[in-house]
This record gives sequence, structure tokens and C-alpha cells, in this order.
Amino acid sequence: MRKPPHHLLTALVIVVTTIDLAYRVTAADPPTEPSKASSPVVPLSKAERRFAADVFSSKCATCHEKDGRGKSPQLNLIDELWHHGSSLEEITVVIRDGIPETDMPAQKEHFSATEITTLAVYIKQLALELHAKMPASKRATASNLTNRITGSLPPVGVAPKHPTETDGAEQIIDRHIFEKLKEAGIPHAEICTDSEFIRRLYLDAWGRLPDPGAVRDFLTDQSPDKRNRLIDYLLGFDFLEKPGHVDYKGPWLVEKPFLDKWTYFFGDLFRNGQQGNAQQFRDYIYTFLRFNIPYDYVVTDMLTATAITGQASGVAGFLTRHEVDGLRCADVMHEDMCDEIAMHTTRLFLGVNLECVSCHDGRGHLDNLNLYLSKRKRVEFWRQAAFFGNLRVFRASLAGQEFTLLDGPPLRPENIWQGKIDKYNSKNPLTHFGGLGYRLDAPSVLRVARDPEADVFPEFYLTKEKPVANINPRQEYARLLTSNPQFSKATVNLLWAKFMTTGIVEPVFDWDLDRQDPDNPPPAPWTIQPSHPALLNELATWFTENRYDLRLLMRTIVRSQAYQLSSRLTTEPTDAGDQLYARKLVRRLDAEEIYDAVAKATNVYGHGIKFAMEQVGPPGDGELKQFLDFFGQSNRQMKLADTRVTAVQAAMLMNSDLVKNKISANTEGSVVHTLTHKDPPMSPENMAEELFLSTLARFPSATEKAKAVAHITKHGNAGVEDIQWALINKLEFIVNY
Repeated sequence: MRKPPHHLLTALVIVVTTIDLAYRVTAADPPTEPSKASSPVVPLSKAERRFAADVFSSKCATCHEKDGRGKSPQLNLIDELWHHGSSLEEITVVIRDGIPETDMPAQKEHFSATEITTLAVYIKQLALELHAKMPASKRATASNLTNRITGSLPPVGVAPKHPTETDGAEQIIDRHIFEKLKEAGIPHAEICTDSEFIRRLYLDAWGRLPDPGAVRDFLTDQSPDKRNRLIDYLLGFDFLEKPGHVDYKGPWLVEKPFLDKWTYFFGDLFRNGQQGNAQQFRDYIYTFLRFNIPYDYVVTDMLTATAITGQASGVAGFLTRHEVDGLRCADVMHEDMCDEIAMHTTRLFLGVNLECVSCHDGRGHLDNLNLYLSKRKRVEFWRQAAFFGNLRVFRASLAGQEFTLLDGPPLRPENIWQGKIDKYNSKNPLTHFGGLGYRLDAPSVLRVARDPEADVFPEFYLTKEKPVANINPRQEYARLLTSNPQFSKATVNLLWAKFMTTGIVEPVFDWDLDRQDPDNPPPAPWTIQPSHPALLNELATWFTENRYDLRLLMRTIVRSQAYQLSSRLTTEPTDAGDQLYARKLVRRLDAEEIYDAVAKATNVYGHGIKFAMEQVGPPGDGELKQFLDFFGQSNRQMKLADTRVTAVQAAMLMNSDLVKNKISANTEGSVVHTLTHKDPPMSPENMAEELFLSTLARFPSATEKAKAVAHITKHGNAGVEDIQWALINKLEFIVNY
């Protein structure tokens, strides 16, 4: 395929605008709380820091990653847990002499003493800087991206009036959003156009572009309730109108793309993929979404699951995902697994990140980062983990990732460790199941040693409630967690962030529970964390009263005027306006959404799959894996999904064979092949329209159409290829606006 010459691309209105190579999102929200003071480490000169950064990147990043976060907790340099000493002198010794019987080699033969000291200072500074750094501002990133994309979109056209036919639930949202904007004196955007709405909703609800025919039908439909009907179709609320059993129809009649999108989302959320029943766990997620099972039931089911084998029980995959290997391949580190379950369930279902307090008390570490957690102690984390002290997880075949998950005394590998811990010397009394439960004297391969003298028993982190006697502590944990108002708040906030780009509380998994109540504000200089605390409380109460219905929550959000606002303002955008949702903030598509958009737009699939989100986990051959990696796909182990915009992504869309083969006129079945092989031939005008509808889910503007028609007329089939290549390389293609 021949790309169009540079001067022609410059002339085209549809010029490539995917990613400006110089574009970086660096702005941040104005600070609302103090920064953590750095330790008195001697600063490096620019030359010294450049030298150390180059050495770290080439020598250290292989194991410790470029940002120091490490490929495993033991290799993390920024969590302030130093297994071989945290002083500059100790770090210097580790670099100089290495660590015997590990992958840490001695560097004294490669660098001088001065260079090693410089590298040690750099590593210490890197740890201090990144440990104290607040999470990147997702709102600032979204604001910058919104400003960039709205300046390149075609004229807005006429926006329709918002449907007045509602069931009342979305009015909760609109009342709070627009009243707060009015009180602040901030103007809001108009309702988005139908063209913007259909693309936005398809991508948010299904993760796919709409068919050209669906766009045409929706834009020509004059019914005042067409948006609500589209919402019901995409979310499966139109089941009574679908063919099926004459007398009994239900939510399982939802369309497959909805199930694929949200199964993949929850697969990422629950990190499905490492345990041996990834396919079965994926099927479980797919099923609970298909039947719209209440979310509190699903969470309870996952927390209390048992299974003879994971192959026989998909739901067991949630807990076995947190298994921690010991020194031998057959070993399961019981307390470490309990810790991982406690940390991840508190984060996922309550929005509170206990990672720091799983290793040390909050005081002295979190004082300037999280007011609530700064008051918490590590022993409280152990008590949260103790709910899972009777979990019995083991490899039935002594190898691999297939696990048995039961209640009862855990199988322990302690006798092979130095000291040969004798279970009869433990101070822990036998539990109701006959085992020793959660033992503080057990070794850890993840964290610093626990305090064997601490007083530990199951106690719920948020309320200090203890389980009812003689009831399985896991069942009690599930009850305490799902009945707590924070469960509903965190769930509402999570889905709100998926549809509204940023959460009411942001980041969604870093709640500060001492900064939630405007009637009891935190001391200065702290501020209230949620942008709309009253809305969050009311919506969470509504969610609870409606039996934790995820689909109904989605429907309520997307039917609101707040969701349907345009991303374009007629006034100058402000940080305050974006915080209060004065316009729809733009988001970059997830890696899987981008690939699926390329495949859908071109009608060319391959790589052993059709759509990426139909797969169990990170899919495809080497070429596709590289494509998804560059767009920030999660590996569901240590690497979370990343939707930052980078220059490498621009190069991938412009130059990769993956894209070029899909838009070639010689590729059988491709949109370009179909358009250029019509009999009788299609007019350049019709081809231009089809390319825009297939790729951007909208009609071209008059100027865009004229330029595209002229290019197709001049260059024939190659010109058709050029147009779709240019449309895929527009920034508009990889964002949802």
C-alpha cells in the first residue's frame, strides 16, 4: 500500500492527527494537600543524574523496571521496603558487591566507587520521589485531551433536545450536577449531537464502533425517545421486545458485544489469567453479567467459594488468583495469600488502598498522602487478613496453577524453612476448623516480617466489627463488606468513572475516608475528596435499594443529561468546570478497544481472533501482542492498563503492517477491497461517506468530503486506502468524545 505524499496530507482536512510527537500530558490539578517532604539526600548534578539514569535504564530496569516498581514486590524500589537496607551506605554495598544466590550481580568491576555512589544516590532519590508522589491526575489528563480533540473536530451542527421521557433515576444525577454548576456560576456545554452520542454510547457500552447502517438509521430517526431506546438495546433492557420464549423473557437476551466488553473489564479488574482456571473464571464473569446477577451476591460468591478443582468451579478463580508461591513450586504461602486477598478485596470493593499499611504503620509514611490511612496501624491490616485464616489452598498435583480451594487447616511448608517452625509452639489457639488460622510467626516472601507478639484476630477494617462466633469468617467478611455503605459508594464511583471518564472520587481506588463528609471537613490544608459528595451518597443509596443492579446503574448514568453533554464548550474551559462535569471529558480508548476499532472499521480480523475483548485475557500472536502492549494493555499481573498517549502509538498506527494489511485494497473482505470492487463501481462521494461511517462513525463535513473525493478521484484504489489510513490516524479515532 502506498501512503499519500506529505504535501497532500497537509492539504487534506483529514490530515493525520493521531498523536503530536511533541504532545505530552504533564499538567496536574492544583494541589489540595501538602507534598511529602523529601529526605535529606545530597542532590545530584544534571550530568550525574543523567549518567545514573542511563545506567539504571540499561542495567537495573531489566528487573526493577524503569520506574523502579519492579517485576515483583521483592524488586520494588519505591515501596520503602528495603530487604537489604535503605541507607545510602547499604544501597551502595548492594550495588558494589551484589547479593549472593540472587540475580543481583556485583558492579564493582564495571564502575568506579564514585560512580557506584552516584547510582546509589539516584536510586534513593528515585524511591523518595515516587513513593511520595500523588497518583497522576486523571482529570488533568482528560482535560488536556479534551481540549486537544475538540479543537480538531468538525463543526458541531444542531444538537437535539434531551428526551423528557425518563424513569426518574437519572434525575438524581442531573439535579446534583447542574445545581452545583449553577451555584458555582460555571456554564455547561450543550447536549451532544446524535452523531456524537451514538459513537460515544457504543464505545462505552459495547467497546465497539457502530455499524454504518446503525449510524444512518439513528441519524434519520426522528423519534423523541430514540436515545433511550438505543440505551435499552445496548444494555439489554429491551428483552421484552426481542424474539424468545413467548411467556418468559429476561436480561440474558442482552447482545454479545455488551457481555464481551464488560467480561473483559471485570477480567482486568479481578486480574484473571494467572491461575489455572482462567477460562472457567471468564465464563463465570460472563454468566453473572448475562443474567444480571446482583453485584453483592457476586462478590459474596467469590469471597466464599470452594472448589475441589478450579477446573470444576469458575468462581474459585477470584481467590486462587491471589495465591503466593513459596520456596518450592508446590508451596503456597498461606499468610501471604491472606494478605493479598485482604489488600485487593479492600481496594476493589471498598476503594481503599491498603498496600502501604500492609507493610508499615501509616504514621510517618502517609501523613501527607491519606489522612485516614495515616492513622492506621499494620496490625489492623493483619486482622483484615485473618478473616481468611482458615482458607485451605493447595496444588493437588504439586505443580502448575491448578488449585484446590477449601475451608480447613492450610497445608504449610514451614518445616523446610530455617528454624523449622513447630506448629505446636505457636501461641495461636486452634480455630473452629482445627487449624492455626493466620499465624504471625509464619515467614513471608512478599513483605517484611510480621510481629509475632501482636494481638491478631478477624476484625473488619472499616468498622472494627468481629465475625459472629461459629460462622465461617469468610462468610462474615463478605457480609460485613457488602453491607457497608462504602461498598455501594465504591461500586457507583467505579462505574461512574468508566462512563464519565473520571470518578466523583479520584483516583477510584485511593479513597481517603476522613475526607468524605462536607459537614465534618478535615483540618486545613486538607480538602473534601469527592467532587459531589451528596450525589455520591444519594446514588449509592439508590444502588443499594435497587439490589446492586449494575446494568440499571449503567442505564441511569447514560440516560442523564450530564453524560450526554457535548465535550465542546462555547466558553473557555476551566479546571473547576471539568471537576464539576461542565462538559463530557474525552478518554483515550483502551488498548483492546483500539484494536477492535481497527478490525471493525476495516472488516479485517486475523491474529487468531476476531475481537480482542472476546478473549479470556491478553490475546493474539506476537504482532498483535506488540500492538496491544504499545497501547498500554494490562498483563493482569503487575502491569495495570495505561491509557496515556505516546509517540510510539502514533508510529504503530502510521507504519505497522498490522494496520496497513487491514486497509489494503488487496486484502479480501476489507472495507477498502469491498468499496473498490463494487459492480457497478461506487462513486467517490459514496466511498468517502462509507469510509467515514465505517472508521469514525460519522458523516464527513462538507470540506472533508470534498478533499476526500478529490483524492480518491485522483489516485483511485490507492486513494481509498490513503483515506482510511488517514482516518485511522486521526486523534479522533482513538478517543471517545
